[in-house]
Amino acid sequence: MDREDIKKQITIAVVLVFIVSVILILTGSAINLSIRGTQEREAQKYMKEIVSQYKNIIAAQTEGDLQALEAAAAFVGDGGAVDGKTALPYLKDYLDAVNGSDDFIRIGIVTPDCLGYYIDADGGEHDGIDVGDEEFVRSALSGRRVISDLTEDRMAEGAVIVYGVPIAHGGKVIGAVTATRTTSNLADIIGREIFGGAAYLHIVDKEGNFILRSSHAVIQKPMGNLFDDGDVTEETRQSILADIKNGGDSFASFRYQGEAYWVTFIPLDLNDWQIFCLVPQTFLNHNINAIFWVFLCVMICIILLFLILFLYIYSLLKKEHVTLQVLAYKDVLTGADNRNRFVTELPALLQAPVDYALVLMNVSGFKFVNEFFGFERGNELLIHIAGVLNGNIGEGERFYRDNADRFGMLIHFDGREALTGRIRKIHQEINRYAAAPNQEYRINCNFGIHIMRAEERTRQCPSPDVAINGALLALNSVNGNASNPIAFWGC
Repeated sequence: MDREDIKKQITIAVVLVFIVSVILILTGSAINLSIRGTQEREAQKYMKEIVSQYKNIIAAQTEGDLQALEAAAAFVGDGGAVDGKTALPYLKDYLDAVNGSDDFIRIGIVTPDCLGYYIDADGGEHDGIDVGDEEFVRSALSGRRVISDLTEDRMAEGAVIVYGVPIAHGGKVIGAVTATRTTSNLADIIGREIFGGAAYLHIVDKEGNFILRSSHAVIQKPMGNLFDDGDVTEETRQSILADIKNGGDSFASFRYQGEAYWVTFIPLDLNDWQIFCLVPQTFLNHNINAIFWVFLCVMICIILLFLILFLYIYSLLKKEHVTLQVLAYKDVLTGADNRNRFVTELPALLQAPVDYALVLMNVSGFKFVNEFFGFERGNELLIHIAGVLNGNIGEGERFYRDNADRFGMLIHFDGREALTGRIRKIHQEINRYAAAPNQEYRINCNFGIHIMRAEERTRQCPSPDVAINGALLALNSVNGNASNPIAFWGC
């Protein structure tokens, strides 16, 4: 496998890991969005259920108040005419009977000409008060049961809510009974702890203005409208107001001082009032958040496993590449360059403006060494020769193992005498190898030399095969010759 194949395999592995990682990330994002969607739907469902319970409590309270007033109106209407002064003592007795506490602070009768006659829970009376400017009074006189918005008590200090029901006789409205209540009752209802005090309830109108604001609130400073503070986008604000005006539920998110909240609005079926609930997202979402974090950890682990797998594959390919390079360019036994490596580098080496000698060397009678002393000793001899050649190679020179017992060298040529001296020195060092203890055996080598002068190479540089073949011809001419082991070709 060559370098290009290795690069191709690594590229394929990188692309596959990248594709798998992208798929995992996209899958994780889709699952995350699904989890978030489920999280929001569950929060909306849960909050609606809880808030609906409080809506029912308020509805039951107001409906009970209205029914009590209708009973009083029916009694007054039996007389056929509305006389505020005459009816007040009865209304006082009725007020004392229905008040388990100081819920109703006042009850009264309004005549068709919009004059009001009232008696307080403490017995104080207010006669002939013109209440024609009160819209809820006009609605009651028109035959409707009504509850006013939060309003200032015109006969005392404080904000109150006024109930009104028509008085009928003979199928005609002949007046109205009204009752004034403080906000304490509703305040007690919306002030109860929800989710261990984590949630907050308020009553607002269709514009988001507070009708009744619980003392248990996220934003403690005075506010007239729920959008006066907090991080609510204009798009979310308009969406909420549109839902409220259409009489439907609304659900959204809200942020304040870095904390995220779920908010829901449910119509109270009372004027245009909405019960508004706000809960920290962390409170409702802790179970789903735990699932999300587990999922995220699993996804990270999977990606890390793929990364580890990729790195493992990459290391294997790199190791294989190094191994193949060793097999392709190194002699496994001696560690020297092999013929492939030498042939690959030779053209570049021959570009240098110096004279070179390509020397081929073999061991005469190497087969005898293997057979007589054993293959292990023969291999040790080859390793010894490689060490000798490595020690005698200078800068700009190379040596390699060709095959079997043949080695090659490319060394600088400074004349035949100098080259012959180097070769004899190499031969002497090779002969220092002892094939067996206490037994002398002379290692005879033969050398074939191809001289390649720089001047001739500028005209035509020989190919690696031509250069090696020249030295091989010279070697073959002295092969087995112990007395004259060196031969030249091309000089």
